[in-house]
Amino acid sequence: MNVTALIVTFNRLNKLKDTVMATRRLPFQHIVIVNNASCDGTKEWLETIDDSRVSILHKNNNNGGAGGFHYGSEFISKSILTDWVIFYDDDAYPCEDFLVCFERMNPNINDIYCSVVKNKEGEVCRMNLPWKLKPASFFENIKYLRDPSTFTAKPGLSSEVISFSFVGAVIPAKLLSETYTFIKEELFLYYDDVYYSSYLNLMGYKINFRIELEFIHDVKASTNWDNQEWKIYYLSRNLFLSKYLYHNFEYFSSYAKVFRLIKYFLIGSTCKNKRRYYSYLVKGIFHGIKKISGYNH
Repeated sequence: MNVTALIVTFNRLNKLKDTVMATRRLPFQHIVIVNNASCDGTKEWLETIDDSRVSILHKNNNNGGAGGFHYGSEFISKSILTDWVIFYDDDAYPCEDFLVCFERMNPNINDIYCSVVKNKEGEVCRMNLPWKLKPASFFENIKYLRDPSTFTAKPGLSSEVISFSFVGAVIPAKLLSETYTFIKEELFLYYDDVYYSSYLNLMGYKINFRIELEFIHDVKASTNWDNQEWKIYYLSRNLFLSKYLYHNFEYFSSYAKVFRLIKYFLIGSTCKNKRRYYSYLVKGIFHGIKKISGYNH
């Protein structure tokens, strides 16, 4: 089984070092690292890696996780002969037995697989849980607010799902070569994996959530928006862009968009710099409706 790791990084050298170390311990045939124009010494450190399996792609500009995964997928599709490609960020890495477990599963070469993602404390990362159903109607969105687990995969149960996270997604290389153009760099970050995966599901590809496959994601249990207010711009803007980017396909219903925007508005009350947060929120909504995409913060 020939498996390639695809890692995207930007200005997180300390975490990247752990990710690369954990990755190199595993018997990957190829390791592709996309450096999104980091300016923290990442480029210089990457050039010191002495491993014939590693291909380093230095970009001249940062176009987010979406652009990095698109760029890396294109490179792999055109330059590397492999069977499978595993996606992850510079703050995540597969567990030591990941490839053994994956091969033992005898995976279907036409299917997509996604992993259980946990933080370093062993807690399941809810942000990386795939959807098994999506709330569409008003009452379904109320139900989702009360109990999100009704709509997401259960961490202890393998199941078929309708989306995946780019942390621990395993995609057949042939499928990726035919579909990587649907990883839309215009999104920059947030929802790029949800839109790509759900669009693949719409096209008829099967996505399997398997609890044997585990990833570690070096993130905190709770998110602090202070000094990261710019992120709300992409979360709010990208709610509106799937119809524009995916041939009238919209993952989020009108009710889902409204409920998420209300949630984002309420979150702003906890920020120290509320003016900055709400300005990005309003800008994101406006740009999403006006179909303005790409890097804008």
